[in-house]
Amino acid sequence: MKSLLFSLFAAALAAQTPTIDQSLNLKTAGSPRISPDSRFIAYTVSETNWEENSFETQIWIAMTATGERYQLTHAKKSSSEPRWSPDSKRLAFLSDRDGSKQIYVISPDGGEATELTHFEGGVNDYQWSPDGRRMAFTSTGGEAKSKKDRKEKYGDFEIVEHDYTMVQLWTLNLDD
Repeated sequence: MKSLLFSLFAAALAAQTPTIDQSLNLKTAGSPRISPDSRFIAYTVSETNWEENSFETQIWIAMTATGERYQLTHAKKSSSEPRWSPDSKRLAFLSDRDGSKQIYVISPDGGEATELTHFEGGVNDYQWSPDGRRMAFTSTGGEAKSKKDRKEKYGDFEIVEHDYTMVQLWTLNLDD
């Protein structure tokens, strides 16, 4: 009797275990951010892109009053790290849609995102100022001229314990 129950339990458990493909196809939500006026929640949804052999992330919006939700970004590459402006009228995010991660801003109602930065090395992290008029961000910037020249002459390689890239702090005036 015990072995019959165990066999039935094992069969039921095996029927519920997802395959690797099913597991990889699961969408995952993350990075929730409530707008300062509490009307919206911005969050990310990651899913598998089998054609590009990658995981891609897009930003979604949920309205707190109704629970209605919609996809805000639709780029071919990922959009992540959503952060609300202090007045809740704009949502900034990082996206690698043009190669390296840059800061973009969009209205929570949708529309086209505007690129705020265009740094060769991309943006690592960012934060709105409390008044929403500026943004601080970190970036390594582009490669040093000496490293570019060396790469052109000898090919791409790294000198261990010598080739360091420093992260720098930048500010962006949004009044312009």
